[in-house]
Amino acid sequence: MYAAPFSFLETTVTQPDGSQLTLYASGDEFYHWVHDKDGYTVLQGEDGYCYYAEKNDMGELVPSPFLVGKTSIVDTKLKPWLKISKEKYDVRRERLQPLSRTRGIFQPQYASHKKPLNNIYIFPRCYYFLKKEKCIRQPL
Repeated sequence: MYAAPFSFLETTVTQPDGSQLTLYASGDEFYHWVHDKDGYTVLQGEDGYCYYAEKNDMGELVPSPFLVGKTSIVDTKLKPWLKISKEKYDVRRERLQPLSRTRGIFQPQYASHKKPLNNIYIFPRCYYFLKKEKCIRQPL
């Protein structure tokens, strides 16, 4: 699986009350997340609304009590750019990175950064981001 890293792919999300939010997706083929224009990570709560993310005692991302679009972020102690840990990212990468037989050992395949490449860029809008009742769906 190969994909180009992306950042700030804009999407409009409709909350259960009908209000709309402009949010952004960033990431790569191993992990991607949704955030606001200032980089505050957004997760969907059990009630279907979008909440700013915070980390729990185990270091996992969970929805905070602060609704996106209804809370002034400066009044909170939330931190921007929250993502999964490097360890969790590495586990996903190991599991998803294709392997090839090279000199008798398995090694990850990476695109060449030395030769000219012809790339096709495809930027689909993810159905999960557009569904009325879904704000974000964690991959894998």
